[in-house]
Amino acid sequence: MPNNEKKSMNVQLILNLSILVFSIIAIFEHFLLGLTVSEAFTENLVFVVCAITAFLLIYILWILTQRFLYSNSLLLRISNVALFLFINCATIIVTGGAESRFKYLLLLSIMSATIEGSLPMGLSVSVISSVFLFTLDLFFASGVLTSSGTNIMFENDLILCCIFLLLTYLIGYWINMKEQHINSLNDMVSKDGLTDLYNYRYFKTTIDTLFNDYKKSGKPLSLLIMDIDWFKSYNDIYGHDKANEILQQIGRMMLQEFPSYCICSRYGGEEFAVILPNTSSSQAYDIAEKFRRIFEQYPFEGEKYLPHGVLTISIGISCIRSKTEDSKELIGNADEALYKAKFLRRNRTEIYTSFSDEFRKYSAELDNAQIMTTVKTLIAVINSKDKYTYLHSDRVFHYCEAFANYINLDDERKKTLVTAAYMHDIGKINISKKILLKLEKLTDEEFNEIKSHPNTGADIIQSIPELEEESIIVRQHHEKYDGTGYPQQIQGENICYLARILTLVDSYDAMTSQRPYKPSLTEDQAQNEILRCKSIQFDPELADKFVEFLRTMD
Repeated sequence: MPNNEKKSMNVQLILNLSILVFSIIAIFEHFLLGLTVSEAFTENLVFVVCAITAFLLIYILWILTQRFLYSNSLLLRISNVALFLFINCATIIVTGGAESRFKYLLLLSIMSATIEGSLPMGLSVSVISSVFLFTLDLFFASGVLTSSGTNIMFENDLILCCIFLLLTYLIGYWINMKEQHINSLNDMVSKDGLTDLYNYRYFKTTIDTLFNDYKKSGKPLSLLIMDIDWFKSYNDIYGHDKANEILQQIGRMMLQEFPSYCICSRYGGEEFAVILPNTSSSQAYDIAEKFRRIFEQYPFEGEKYLPHGVLTISIGISCIRSKTEDSKELIGNADEALYKAKFLRRNRTEIYTSFSDEFRKYSAELDNAQIMTTVKTLIAVINSKDKYTYLHSDRVFHYCEAFANYINLDDERKKTLVTAAYMHDIGKINISKKILLKLEKLTDEEFNEIKSHPNTGADIIQSIPELEEESIIVRQHHEKYDGTGYPQQIQGENICYLARILTLVDSYDAMTSQRPYKPSLTEDQAQNEILRCKSIQFDPELADKFVEFLRTMD
């Protein structure tokens, strides 16, 4: 329970206890006035015991229901207020009705109602209390008229009722001001100042909480991570002020276009995140695609000068799966899906599928399912030893798939290529983790061990008769066009055609990936390096086509 709610609950407890205590004191004072303590307990023992028992029962009943009273049920809150208002009214009636000296006890009920139910409930209790007192004065106070026929009690209670209303308004106004101040502070802490969306801090706290709740309940929870395409170019052309105006427009667009139950956040820079409770991946895809189309058609100022003449957005989607361990993995999956969307020429929506899930569509025709399961297990072991190798294989897989489509490879050769790409570094299973993760330059001995992985991987794959072609590609994927590669030092057209493709893709991803021992190249630098190494490391014709393919994606 939040700290402010605990404090409010403690104030309620004090007020309600005060009503009970003051009511029983008032009743005892009225009925036992003028008696000594011994007389009170000898002549009125039954009354005293019954009165104390009645109030104790009321108190115990109220305590037992406290856990329900602070739910969001308005009926329970009204019942709580009505109970203690009834106790006050009953006390006034018992202690003399219109002539009672304890009418001020109603102030406690009014304060309790205002604090618990805010100003409307407090005003309602004030009006009910005033009507109750006026009814006593006008219909049950004939004995309190002056000689001129003036009702003294009515005049006094009229002032008291004005105090009721004034006190209710002051307390309610103060509570409203306090809530507004707290809400404004919460907004400052949880909202992004530029876009008015929730900030990363709020997003992270919320996704952690919702993930745990939805994982236990089994309900679907989806996450979108979105990145603006070409935004760096827009920023370079128009400057930060114009770029910030675009971000503000996007924030307003998200609040307007996404369903009200979605939690929209600025993830950082030009990235945004949307949490979709109770939403499956297919439903999330429909929502994301609708927003992507609206975004694409929106007339952003100055977008015609961008590389493709329009400002677009790429979206990655992930959903809680049985194997999703925590919210960090859920976010990572959405990031991977976004990476794939950006990789596949941007302005698209992609749902996360695991590396092995995507490979399954290519390996489904293999008869030896048990051996393929073993291969996937080896890939998982590599992942546990060296996360870079696993993610590198994932990227190479997608590059090969996209490039195969670009050069119109037939389905059979495409399947062979992407299958080899999936397994091309499987030979690293026999290389020690110490060498794989070493930050310094490798020794000659260590480098020779690294160079053994094409042969090791090919030998593993050869055990599956259906993967004979793939084993050749894996064995040759570090050969160079001029014959200076390894392990066989073959050259030119003697290198398998698909192995020459894999060499290009593998090298490009290695060049553009950040490693502890070397900085990554930019996309332009890596493309220029490929062109520089034509006929040396790479097939010249394939190198030109691959760079052409990469530039169509920019």
